[in-house]
Amino acid sequence: RRTFYGHFPNKHTLLGGLGISRLYDQSEPMLRLLMNNHQTTRARLEAMIDYIESNFAGYDDIDRQLILLAPSTFAEDTERQREIGDNAMASFIRLITAGVEAGDVQTAFSPEILAAMVVGTLNMLTISWAMNSDYPIFAKLEEARVMFEHLICKDTP
Repeated sequence: RRTFYGHFPNKHTLLGGLGISRLYDQSEPMLRLLMNNHQTTRARLEAMIDYIESNFAGYDDIDRQLILLAPSTFAEDTERQREIGDNAMASFIRLITAGVEAGDVQTAFSPEILAAMVVGTLNMLTISWAMNSDYPIFAKLEEARVMFEHLICKDTP
């Protein structure tokens, strides 16, 4: 009989898998909720930062360790790396493209480069927080909120 733990070859992979679920497996459901529950790109970006902040409010030191372990679990699995990166990018490209179609996103940059900016910024903030318990994650997320709205949304107040 195969157990839950038998699915993973070792504890390191199990813990890394938990870190991956913390980091990456939430992006698609979050983006789906944003698209369904908010009508404008600005409202979607606002809700996204609120959602991420609420997650960080519930994280603790074990979450830091899980997040740091996550990338090492698929270091030699380039297919999984590509899948995770492609899925994150595709979600944000869809969000931004929907905004372009609605006319509330600036078009000076492609949805692909804007999505890369969002994903890269959120990844870097997360890694910085995971490596440094004194990292001001909430202040940086608020700064990212303003930057995203300024660079992505039309008619920034």
